[in-house]
Order: sequence, then structure tokens, then C-alpha cells
Amino acid sequence: MVLYFDALAFMDIGTGFKLKGTIGIVFYAVFFYDFGDHEHVFQAPRRWAARKKAEFLTLSPDEKTIVADKSIEETK
Repeated sequence: MVLYFDALAFMDIGTGFKLKGTIGIVFYAVFFYDFGDHEHVFQAPRRWAARKKAEFLTLSPDEKTIVADKSIEETK
């Protein structure tokens, strides 16, 4: 690990730019590019990301009861 970070620290600007650009392009291709309606190799990571996004944006049962209790109190 230390060697990896040292290698990144001593890269010239062009190499670092290429590396970051490549990572960005791969990220875009995996999660956003439209490959059509058929099943392809990036469907599994996209489904995983969709599940994680839904988990993050959905309230847990405990949070739902808290919200429900507060909304009942506000209507009184």
C-alpha cells in the first residue's frame, strides 16, 4: 500500500490526469452509459448500486414510526 501511494505522489501531472480520466471513464461506462435493453456485464454492478441507493433513501421501520408520531403530534 505504501508503495502505491508513493507512486501516485511522484507521478507527473500528465500521468495523474490520465489515470483519473481513465477511472472516470470506467465509472461512467459501468454506471451510466446506455448499452441497450439486453443483459450485459455491467448489469450486476448497476443493480447493486440501485439497491444501495434505495437502502440509503428509504426510511427504516423505526424511522417511519418516528416520522408518523411527529406528524400525528403536529396535526393535534
